[in-house]
Amino acid sequence: MRRWTFMFFWIVIGAAGPSDALDEVIPLEPPSFFVQLAGGYAYRDIDAASTSSQSFAGEEIQEWAADGRITIPIRWGLGVRAQAAGDGANSKFDTGSRFELVGAGGEAQLFWRDPTKGQIGLGYGYSWLTSTTPSSIDSVRIQSLPVYASLYMPSMNGVAVDWNAAFRYDFLSLQSAGGNVNQWAYEATASSIWYVNDLASFEAGVRYERLIKDQQEDVLEGKFSLEMLIPTGGDRFFGSLALAGGVGRAERMDLAPPTPSVSSLTWRVGVQATVFFPGVQSLLELNRAYR
Repeated sequence: MRRWTFMFFWIVIGAAGPSDALDEVIPLEPPSFFVQLAGGYAYRDIDAASTSSQSFAGEEIQEWAADGRITIPIRWGLGVRAQAAGDGANSKFDTGSRFELVGAGGEAQLFWRDPTKGQIGLGYGYSWLTSTTPSSIDSVRIQSLPVYASLYMPSMNGVAVDWNAAFRYDFLSLQSAGGNVNQWAYEATASSIWYVNDLASFEAGVRYERLIKDQQEDVLEGKFSLEMLIPTGGDRFFGSLALAGGVGRAERMDLAPPTPSVSSLTWRVGVQATVFFPGVQSLLELNRAYR
């Protein structure tokens, strides 16, 4: 199955050839609407540091997410973006125990964008996670402050590239029967998107996250995705499909009192389907003028 999937993507990439649309100046457009559905599988291999005698189990994770988004240009390149999302994860440990989380939230952003140069923006988000199985924590409330920027490079030899960077600060409130515990976290990401032609793009990037107070956790993850427009029989496209994957390593330890660190290695694969309006003629137009 994997062999035929990659053959299909390479046929699409080769058949379309170098894109003429990559050199076009893309104007700002009317409001855009997005709906995304995603699902994935992850496996986390957990093992204790050599200074600990504890034994830890592996964890299988089934993930899903859905979100809707609207982007509204205002004037002089300024615009606003609003997003509502829901997600969940079902974890099964090698020991047979299970753990399930569901969550929802929203985010509002203000940005400036020039489709020929790049964009910068900031926002505020609020979300919550709830455990549907018995656990020491009933729910988590998260307030987020994201800042992001993108640099759009012109086409060279038929290939255009976007360089993206983002930073997010999170304030977490963990609620349980024993009381509330506050934690802080921050995340930094960097990635690049390579537009092979109008129909296909490849993205690769890295993510670093740190959770602090009482318990410290450091996560470093590499990720990639391959996205293609879904043909609709006309000269414009209204949907895309993406295959994604990633590998990451985490180190966690309690600070009060200090305990030996626990490391874990996680790999994940997933698929994402996106429906959007208005229609576009290329992924470059989709990302630089609408998304």
